[in-house]
Amino acid sequence: MRHERADARRSAVAKVGTAGSPRRLANLKVRTKIALVAGVTLLITLAVAAAGLLQAGKLHTDIRALNTRAASLENIAAVRQELGKVILNGVQARTANADAQHELQIRQDAAIERVDALFWDYVGQVDEDVQWRGLVDNFKVFWQSFRDMSKVLQTADHDSSDYSRAWNGYTPAVERVDLAVTDLAEYEGNAAAEMAARSSATYNQAVWTIVSVLFAGLLVALFLTQLVARAIVRPLAEVQQVLHAVAAGDLTQRARVRGRDELGMMAESVNAANDSMRVSLLEVRSAQEELVHQASHDSLTGLANRSLFEERSRQALARNDQISVVLVDLDDFKGVNDQLGHPVGDRLLAAVAQRLRSGVRGDDLVARLGGDEFALLLIDTSESDAHQILTRLEQAFEAPVRAGEHDLLVRCSAGLAESWPGADPAELLRRADVAMYAAKDQGKGRGTRYEASLDLKADNDALLGAELRHGLDRDEFYMLFQPIVALPDGNTVGAEALVRWRHPSGRDVPPDQFVVVAERTGLIGALGGWILRAVCRQAMQWLQRHGPDCRWTVSVNISARQLREPGFAAEVTRVLTETGLPADRLVMEVTETAAFDNGPAVAALLEIKALGVKISLDDFGTGHSSLGLLRTCPVDVLKLDKSFVDGITGGAGEAVIAVAVIQIANGLGLAAIAEGVETPEQAARLHELGYRMAQGFHFARPMPSEQVGPLLAGISPEPVLSAG
Repeated sequence: MRHERADARRSAVAKVGTAGSPRRLANLKVRTKIALVAGVTLLITLAVAAAGLLQAGKLHTDIRALNTRAASLENIAAVRQELGKVILNGVQARTANADAQHELQIRQDAAIERVDALFWDYVGQVDEDVQWRGLVDNFKVFWQSFRDMSKVLQTADHDSSDYSRAWNGYTPAVERVDLAVTDLAEYEGNAAAEMAARSSATYNQAVWTIVSVLFAGLLVALFLTQLVARAIVRPLAEVQQVLHAVAAGDLTQRARVRGRDELGMMAESVNAANDSMRVSLLEVRSAQEELVHQASHDSLTGLANRSLFEERSRQALARNDQISVVLVDLDDFKGVNDQLGHPVGDRLLAAVAQRLRSGVRGDDLVARLGGDEFALLLIDTSESDAHQILTRLEQAFEAPVRAGEHDLLVRCSAGLAESWPGADPAELLRRADVAMYAAKDQGKGRGTRYEASLDLKADNDALLGAELRHGLDRDEFYMLFQPIVALPDGNTVGAEALVRWRHPSGRDVPPDQFVVVAERTGLIGALGGWILRAVCRQAMQWLQRHGPDCRWTVSVNISARQLREPGFAAEVTRVLTETGLPADRLVMEVTETAAFDNGPAVAALLEIKALGVKISLDDFGTGHSSLGLLRTCPVDVLKLDKSFVDGITGGAGEAVIAVAVIQIANGLGLAAIAEGVETPEQAARLHELGYRMAQGFHFARPMPSEQVGPLLAGISPEPVLSAG
């Protein structure tokens, strides 16, 4: 799943990378369309505006021309009237003196010239037109006639016929000139009216054109608005909506891709980034879930760990559920780790976890608290249900457990504790732990229900541990020795040292009580060291008293914990050196469980063996009973356990193991000692089977060193700790 998410994330990132490529950025269709429409609209608007400006300029020019021409006609009419007055005055002043007449002549000529100038100026202002040209020609004729008559009236004799004709024609000439001027004025008026009408039409047309263009521009603007909305605004709004959704934590929204232009690429980029973030978020959530799972589960077995177990217990108690806690510990698991290796041990733990899980209900919880310790949280269980589960656990481990290539018989000790009103998870687990250790004290491979008396025993053990420490400091411990005899004569060939504790209260504390407490509290090292020194010192005293010719040995029991302590062989060397005891006088007894260590324990035994100390394998046949152990462990003596001696006189079947052990010892060149011999029949039977050494109450009970010394003094000088 993680690889699929990574592939999806890489694909999304690739989309983001290609969405902005130069080839795709060249796609400008929407932008080109908008620019083209906008350009055409602008050109049309500019053309209409230019036409309106030209029309307005022409109208302004025409109006100015009309005003100028009208003013010219008014001036012509005014000058003509003035000329008429001058002429009339000249006619009336014909009898005046020559100076007055000359002045009137000058005035008349000036008026005529002014009319001529005004007329030609007017003619220059008007474009050629057929009607207007006819009116101008009439005016020219009439004006010329008027000028001629004015000359005649000015120069002809008053009584002459020319004068008479000129005078008679003067008035009609004036009327014709005025009529010509009037016609021209009327023409100009009509032209002005026509121009005004044309100007109004042009104005109206310009207004309608502008209105039409504005309306068309509005339509184009609306169209462009729609186009922009569809092509730009709406996609941008959708992209913005997606981005807001992403900011709010919703990564399921997607922008619609409307084309292959920049906006389409933007939508694709947003979608690709959204996909990448969604994939990354899934990876982060997956990593968080995995971290949470790792924080609450055991990596080796996949079971819940201690923190999750305590949390579930607390939750169940908060709901007032009736719960039971079962604490399970594998017996002698360290031997599997040391002998077969940690990989096999890990596979064994995983297989045990699976077997435990298959033995509980769906609502129950199985946890690994650490090492080879497991816990079961049983929800809503009655007392009988809990006991049935304990029974099923014992039955579940009757069959071998497959660990890699090995089929191993596994035993476990279990402690059961049930909840009570106001129960605390830590206290509930502690009670299960107390019950589990009680099961171990009862012989392992079983289950025990917590009772208040177990706490009392645990308290007593704790008190006993403290008193044990003080006992070591106050020399409250002493040694007894049980003789080891030769068969069949019963001569003493050695002694096994047995520690005893005389409590200050005056009672003797049984070894099966304080040795277990010493193992639990870690005081076994200090106690074992004291025992080793005491025994070696006592053996040296015997040796000094009876001489070196007496070939006896003294045996000391060594715990598995002592063998695992670094420097144990060096401590043995130091004790032998301090006491002066020869190494070949000392025998160290170890159990099969302690010797089943293929690591530090075997290494320590090899170092001790190299000193000359003999190694005895105690209680042989009750532990792992691995024949391979006899090849790896430097053993000198096999001690047949009392359980195989008790029924040895009952028949051939009862003696099978005893026969097998002596045959193994003889075959490997080892000495064999039978323990727990209590009757003469057992001693005789053992001798028949080939055993040459034994110990037990039939020969002697444990006794003080003062009583053992004389027994050791009567032994043969030949070595006796050999096969045969």
